[in-house]
Amino acid sequence: MLGIAIVGPEGTGKSLLFELLTGTAPQERTLSDTFTPPVGTVSLPDSRLESLQQILKRPKYVPLAVEVKDYPGFTSGTPSRLLNRILPEIKQADLLLMVVQGFSVAEAERVLKATRAFGDELLILDLAIAENALKKHQQRLRGTKKPEQDARYKLLSRVAELLEASKLLHNELTTDEKKQLRDLALLTLKNQLIVINVDEEVYAKEELREGISALISEEVGTSHIIPVKLAVEFAELGDEERDEFRQLYGINEPLVPPLKRSILKALDHIVFYLSLIHI
Repeated sequence: MLGIAIVGPEGTGKSLLFELLTGTAPQERTLSDTFTPPVGTVSLPDSRLESLQQILKRPKYVPLAVEVKDYPGFTSGTPSRLLNRILPEIKQADLLLMVVQGFSVAEAERVLKATRAFGDELLILDLAIAENALKKHQQRLRGTKKPEQDARYKLLSRVAELLEASKLLHNELTTDEKKQLRDLALLTLKNQLIVINVDEEVYAKEELREGISALISEEVGTSHIIPVKLAVEFAELGDEERDEFRQLYGINEPLVPPLKRSILKALDHIVFYLSLIHI
């Protein structure tokens, strides 16, 4: 099963997002020596699958189910023993959902700064791994050939240079290069979707939310903007009540389906469709 890791600075609404996607309230929210990430699943409807259902006249279909884990915020100051509890699992995820908070336009620049800062934490962690791998590989090459003539050495050198320049590897490397680096499980090789958690007033102003989302996407990566707390409250209502409250808040579309579409797109996986035919 594909996996998603929810990460980001503390206090941004990560656990609420986990609840919104999985319908499960996490039990433990702080990083400790006994921490185990809350786990849930989310179904990701696919419009292509819905179209196939209509063409094949199937009575129902099963959408893609993805495992979701919720992780506390961490920084360069987090004790290594605690980081070592969660990093191996985060590195196994197929997608990082990085949650940041932006409750007003005045905070747009602050949101961008917070996003960059957390991204820098991932870069620092990856740089340490890349430099260590480069050093070990150089030692293995002693007495055989010059490092600059070795393909692996050249790739690791380029990776270290990119990370030092604060470049996300998943944006800079080819598919083949990424495959060659799978053994290192680098965080910035992961596909990322930045979820910007705003309040209902910001979200209701289309021009405003599009401006914030565009600023984040242009600077640090693909993003999706959503009022997470309001979406959780809506999820507890019936369809009729939900529609009434959406109108009250000036929200013209459902909140969760667009988020799920963004997640499905960000996963960037080839999807195979299976049809069971009864004879």
